[in-house]
Amino acid sequence: MGTSIPETAGKKGLDADTIKDWVVQRAKALSVAGGVVVVGVAVYLFWQQSNQIKNERADAALATGQNAFYSGNPVLAKSDLDKVVTRYPGTVGGTQAAILLAQIAYGESKYDDGVKLLTAAQSGAPVQFAPALEELIAAGHSDAKRYDEAASHYLKAANLAPFPSDKDIYRAEAARSYGMAGNEAEARKLWQALGTNRESPVLNEARVRLGELDVKAAAK
Repeated sequence: MGTSIPETAGKKGLDADTIKDWVVQRAKALSVAGGVVVVGVAVYLFWQQSNQIKNERADAALATGQNAFYSGNPVLAKSDLDKVVTRYPGTVGGTQAAILLAQIAYGESKYDDGVKLLTAAQSGAPVQFAPALEELIAAGHSDAKRYDEAASHYLKAANLAPFPSDKDIYRAEAARSYGMAGNEAEARKLWQALGTNRESPVLNEARVRLGELDVKAAAK
């Protein structure tokens, strides 16, 4: 029986009861490890509490920015949301603030600014935001008519998406982007793969798109 923190800690986090049970079960071993273990546990609990407080403050600050955003005041929204992004990077609130700021930038046709915001937000962002961030980066490139780059990011989003249906939706976006770029070969590859999956939410579109590509190829 070791004195290391349980492996499940990283998956579900440690609360006070978990720590207490762990210490009781390993009392003898801990008497040998002594102060090192006690200090380690204390540091972990302090970090966990600090992280929770940081996320709560980020959520509260985000709410202020959201109010300005949804009330149609982009100037105030940008000011409030920028503070959230700067002060609380890597939090749920900080990531959501970056997404809203990017949407404002896209609405002002400042696509590069939006892409830059989202790319910066990817560093340390909670894992559940990974597909959405790639999707929004792709959308920025698409709006800027950089369709090949858009397709690349849609495919990254597909690789990160946890569910098969979402993966196919992102791959369909990539295929459309390749089509807009005039890259019919890559578009066809994606539509062919999507057109063979009867469970895919884009099955019908894939078959239609393949038919269109066949007609275009025959006309050449």
